[in-house]
Amino acid sequence: MNGKDTTASTSNNGLVTLLQSNTKDVMMNIADKHTIKVYKSHTKSKMAESMKEKMLENLPHLLSSMDNNSQGTLEKVLSFKENETIFDVLDAKPLATLAEYGYLYVEEEDGEFHPFLADEVKEAVENLAHNEGYTVKSAKYQEFSMYVTALIHLYGMYTVEQFVKVWNEHHTDTITEENAHAAIAQLADWDIQFVLNDHLITSVLFDAEGIEQESLERILHVAYYMPTKEDVQYYEDHWVDADSLQYLNMKNYIMNKELDEDKKNIALYTMVEGAVIGKSGEKLYQDLTKRGFSFDSKEEVMEFVELFKEMREHSRTWHNHGFTVQELASSNKVQSSNIKPVKQPVTVHKVGRNDLCPCGSGKKYKKCHGR
Repeated sequence: MNGKDTTASTSNNGLVTLLQSNTKDVMMNIADKHTIKVYKSHTKSKMAESMKEKMLENLPHLLSSMDNNSQGTLEKVLSFKENETIFDVLDAKPLATLAEYGYLYVEEEDGEFHPFLADEVKEAVENLAHNEGYTVKSAKYQEFSMYVTALIHLYGMYTVEQFVKVWNEHHTDTITEENAHAAIAQLADWDIQFVLNDHLITSVLFDAEGIEQESLERILHVAYYMPTKEDVQYYEDHWVDADSLQYLNMKNYIMNKELDEDKKNIALYTMVEGAVIGKSGEKLYQDLTKRGFSFDSKEEVMEFVELFKEMREHSRTWHNHGFTVQELASSNKVQSSNIKPVKQPVTVHKVGRNDLCPCGSGKKYKKCHGR
C-alpha cells in the first residue's frame, strides 16, 4: 500500500502479536470481516500471519468510508495523551468498528483504558494522507455521508431508491441502487445516526425516542420533498431553517426564560427535534420538564403552544416526507400524493378549568397548569 515492508513487527504492539491476544473465535470473526480464509485448527501464530497482509490491504478501503465524526475519533486515537484525550458516546461506534476489524486494541493502566492501533496499522494510517487514490475515495464517501445525514434530517426514514433519486438529480456521475446500497452499508459501520435494514435507511431516533415506525412505513410509496444541493448542504447540520421567523420566535421565547445557557440550548433542541419528528404534546412536555424547563402561567403555556405550532407548520417534518405543512396546503401536486399533515400535538382555544391542559399532560387544566 505504501511501498514499505510489512513483515511482522518485533514490538509487542505489532499486528501479528496483537491478533494473537484474542481468542481463536475472535480471530475467526476478524478474519470473516476481511473475507480471509483461516482454520481454527491452526495455531494462533499461523492464523495471525495469514491474516496480516490482507488486513493491511483492506485498511484504506475501510477508512475511506469514515464519516467526519469517525475521522475525529481516529485522530483522537492517533494523538492520544493521558488525561488530555476525552472519548465520549460519539466515539463508541468508531472504536468498536476498528476493534471488530482487528485494528484497534485497548490497554489498561490504573483502571484507565487506553485505545491504540497496532504499529503497522498506525504507520499505514499516517501514510494515507499521501495516498491520492485514498483521498479521492474518502472525499466521495464524505459526500455520500452528507446526503445520508441530510435526508435523515429531512425524512427520518427513506428508501435506498429515494437516496439514488436525490443523488442522481444533483450529479452527472449517476449511481445505481446496488452501488448506493454498498456505499451506505460501508457508512453504516461508522455512523451512529442511522440504521440500514435491507432497502430502508432509518434514523436511530426511532428506537431512542420510542417513535412508532409504522406510520412512516405506510407512506413510503408517497412523494418525497426533493431537496436542492443547497438544501442537502444545509440540512446535513440542521433540523430546521434556523433563519425562519418561526424558529427565531421560538428561540427568543426560550432565551428570555430564566434558565442557564445549557438548559436553554437543550430546551431549544428538544423543541426543534419534537417539531420535526412528530412528538406528542405530552411527550414534549415530559422531555422539557426532565430538562428543567417549566411554565409559570396559563399565558406562558398558551404562548408556547402557539409558537410551537407555528414553528412546526413551517418545518420540514418526517410525517410529510420533508414537505412543510405550508407547502402541502399550497401545492395541488403534493396534495394529490395523499400525504396528510401530521396532527398538531396540541390544539388550544380558550381553556376552561375543567378542560384538558394544553400542555398535553392528559390532566384537567385546574389540576395541572391551572393550579
